[in-house]
Amino acid sequence: MSGAGASSAYIFTVGDVVRNARTGENFLVTTITDADTIAVTPAYGTTAAAAIAAGDGLFIAGNVNGEGTLARNVNTTRTAKQSNYAQIFKTSIVVTGTEAVSNLYGGRDLPYQRAKKGTEHALDRIVSTSI
Repeated sequence: MSGAGASSAYIFTVGDVVRNARTGENFLVTTITDADTIAVTPAYGTTAAAAIAAGDGLFIAGNVNGEGTLARNVNTTRTAKQSNYAQIFKTSIVVTGTEAVSNLYGGRDLPYQRAKKGTEHALDRIVSTSI
């Protein structure tokens, strides 16, 4: 069977030597029967057989090919269009020119408005990204 699909069985090709990272056991992929099932020869090479546990890391260590055999099946993948969305947040601050330069009771208004609107802006961003 050749070609890659959405199933994890398509990662493997007949003749792959697969190693279990937890146990150190090597397997030889002998058959790919359908999109979700592969048949293997356990304890391939000099490794001892061990039980596979859920979550064990498997990696392809190499492949086995006989002399004079035909080319192996090639697993290929297709790229999928990726997209992302961005949201632009704007929080306006408006003070008149006179108000910006006036010394008001309690201090100037522009730094206060910046701090107040900055907090509102941050809260808007947090609320909308958590939805």
